[in-house]
Amino acid sequence: MVAARSKERRDRSNEIDDTRNPEEADEETRAAVNLGVDLKIGEGYIADMNQRLVIYRRIAAARTEQELESVMNEVRDRYGAPPPAVLNLANYGQIRIAADRLGVESIV
Repeated sequence: MVAARSKERRDRSNEIDDTRNPEEADEETRAAVNLGVDLKIGEGYIADMNQRLVIYRRIAAARTEQELESVMNEVRDRYGAPPPAVLNLANYGQIRIAADRLGVESIV
């Protein structure tokens, strides 16, 4: 039963849905991106661990360039100029958004 459901989901995922907005893609269709660069928000930039986690989540959840830019503007306003690792994280977000828009599954 589980195998049949799984196959059915895979079959449906291969269908093209012209009414679907790529920016509203569900989480399971997000591109997997592994850049091999430092994406860590350091304690020296954002001291509170919970705030760092919120920023990670917001950047990862951004579906459009505008959402990502809004998050980064807020980060700059609250914490000052971002260090290179945070800029890498923003670039990661841009790459993932572009990959999602193009239908790329993975970038390694």
